[in-house]
Amino acid sequence: MMLAGRSAAGDWRDVVSSRIALIAEQGQRLAIAQEHLTHMLNCPRDNPAADCPELRAEVRERHGVGYPDGDAESGKHPGGQGASSA
Repeated sequence: MMLAGRSAAGDWRDVVSSRIALIAEQGQRLAIAQEHLTHMLNCPRDNPAADCPELRAEVRERHGVGYPDGDAESGKHPGGQGASSA
């Protein structure tokens, strides 16, 4: 990447601004991934990716994708515990 002067592709500031925006987007995706993984780690279910209604609902809400077997049950963990991350 050229950082001095102007190039045929345009002002270097445009390139840097684009990179900053990409880094911010990546940071948001990483934060979401961290929330999912933290939830899975703290979930009392043996297989949260397959069995946790809260995680299923969160994935469906954030990503617009569902699971093959349909909707989640109650949305709460066994014993009335809620999700450990948000």
